[in-house]
Amino acid sequence: MTGISGSAFKNNKKLKTVTIGKNVKKIGSNSFNGANVLKNISITSKGLKSVEWQLRVCRKEYVKVFL
Repeated sequence: MTGISGSAFKNNKKLKTVTIGKNVKKIGSNSFNGANVLKNISITSKGLKSVEWQLRVCRKEYVKVFL
């Protein structure tokens, strides 16, 4: 997998933790919008070229993004 499409996990109520793999180059807009239980996003990709989402992916302040 080399990308996450826009709205891929939109409104997902079960997603708690996400690890973006080393081959991902693009994360589309609103990929995690409304994923209200999401607390952690780990990004292991060194080649991430495009991130079209904001750190406020869930509109909650406690979402942590690890690079």
